[in-house]
Amino acid sequence: DEHTHPTASAIKDLKTLSLSSQPQKVGFGMTQSAVSNEKSITLNGEPYLHASELSVLGEHNLLNVQAAAVMMRELGVSDEMIVLAAKQFCGLPHRCQHVAKKRGAIWINDSKATNVGATLAAISGIRDAIAGKLILIAGGEARGFFSAAATKLSVYGQS
Repeated sequence: DEHTHPTASAIKDLKTLSLSSQPQKVGFGMTQSAVSNEKSITLNGEPYLHASELSVLGEHNLLNVQAAAVMMRELGVSDEMIVLAAKQFCGLPHRCQHVAKKRGAIWINDSKATNVGATLAAISGIRDAIAGKLILIAGGEARGFFSAAATKLSVYGQS
């Protein structure tokens, strides 16, 4: 209907973001190397930034970088400065925050994920970036969390 479909002028200025492995000829997208399995952000089908160059983990953060880049480009910030800022951004406290790497384990603080959906999204987003075992430490008031999450978490290993 007219309230949910964009106008022709809005489509002309539409900016796109994508995690699809299909090359995006217009706007931001993502590719994954068949050889190294490394993910990269693309702009108009060309490499823009490798995921390995970022301090933040997870596919959701690849979308966040794309969204920030779109906004910064609209404000006239150069791609060189956008890429530099993205490489230097460490993430926000308690949101998939890399805390330490000790004894072969990567410790991530995602304590802002206070519901099953947020926890599962974080795990799904970072799973490919972490080799080996992923251990969830959950606390606080469960509010049905464990029973709702147990089946879904078993996809990633033992629940």
